[in-house]
Amino acid sequence: MKLTITFLLLLISTFSFAKAPAFTSQLSASVKTEAVESTVDRRIELLSIVFRLAGNPEYNMNFAKQYIKDINAYFGKYKDQPVIGFAKKLSDEKGMGFSRVMFLAVNLELKGDQFSMIKVSKSSIAGKWEMEDALKFVKLLNDFYKTSAFEVFYKNHQAVYKEATARFNQAAASFDSAWYPAYYGDHSVDYKTVVGLANGGANYGPGVFPAGKKKIVYAIMGCWTFDETSQPLFSTNDYLPTLIHEFNVSAL
Repeated sequence: MKLTITFLLLLISTFSFAKAPAFTSQLSASVKTEAVESTVDRRIELLSIVFRLAGNPEYNMNFAKQYIKDINAYFGKYKDQPVIGFAKKLSDEKGMGFSRVMFLAVNLELKGDQFSMIKVSKSSIAGKWEMEDALKFVKLLNDFYKTSAFEVFYKNHQAVYKEATARFNQAAASFDSAWYPAYYGDHSVDYKTVVGLANGGANYGPGVFPAGKKKIVYAIMGCWTFDETSQPLFSTNDYLPTLIHEFNVSAL
């Protein structure tokens, strides 16, 4: 599907798209060297794939050509699964998409072979998901997870994920999470960086409030630059400001 000018404007107003504001220099004096340990999160990949199969344009950017080819080859035959139809219905009738999908993803936990909602002290999906829809979606998601043998795909791509996160960590080596409490005041927060290989220029900053634990804030980083061998290229000038921005969104 081609991205229209209207859709591009919607993307820009909804989340950080590709290049972020170049404010790295403003922070350089306060940034300390601190290792970023990014991950590829199965919850993020799973929900991104579901909404890709459902046809959401923001989950159908194709920068990661080989990885997208692998997704289509493996999951294409599951397009008729009930969760795909329900995701499309939510998108068509309730505008489901963008960061609302990622907010649900970070509110899930996997126990055994079942996803369920994390017990929370405060909801971060209120106003984004109706609880009836969320519970139905998770039930259907579990069926899709088993039927598609998602873990096989996920485990088969561990080398890809390892290389991507190592490259991202190097690009974001100067990130310092201590800047946030220094700016916003003391707050008890865990910072998690996730690389979303199939998310293209879309970046998200969801958070979750696990009961009895610190708030967890996420920077879910898209990947929009790749070399000729389909390996992601992370420029510090492009990706570090975006990382800082997404944590600003989720930390508030």
